Amino acid sequence: SAAAGRVQVQSFIPRISDLNLELCSLAQAVTVGKQDVASAIEKFKNTASVKISQ
Repeated sequence: SAAAGRVQVQSFIPRISDLNLELCSLAQAVTVGKQDVASAIEKFKNTASVKISQ
């Protein structure tokens, strides 16, 4: 396929990966865990700010 020729190596950035996991946790808390959106977002903000500051 034409796209195969455009594949490039991407750097692994742990901080971004950690934030992606936290975002997935937020989505799962609301959808599967039935947590209310406001408290799930607040928890995400708190956890994400810790991850960013590390």
